[in-house]
Amino acid sequence: MRISVSDAKAQLTDLVRRAEAGEEITLTRRGHPTVRLTRVTDEVDMA
Repeated sequence: MRISVSDAKAQLTDLVRRAEAGEEITLTRRGHPTVRLTRVTDEVDMA
């Protein structure tokens, strides 16, 4: 799924749920892909 950053702001909760279910979400800015929202499958060290 592709969605603009501005549209994603209003739908963030739904987008997170969809990503948790395995869907890959690509956020776009001015029509260009910028960020991919995906489910984390392995524990990631954020430190």
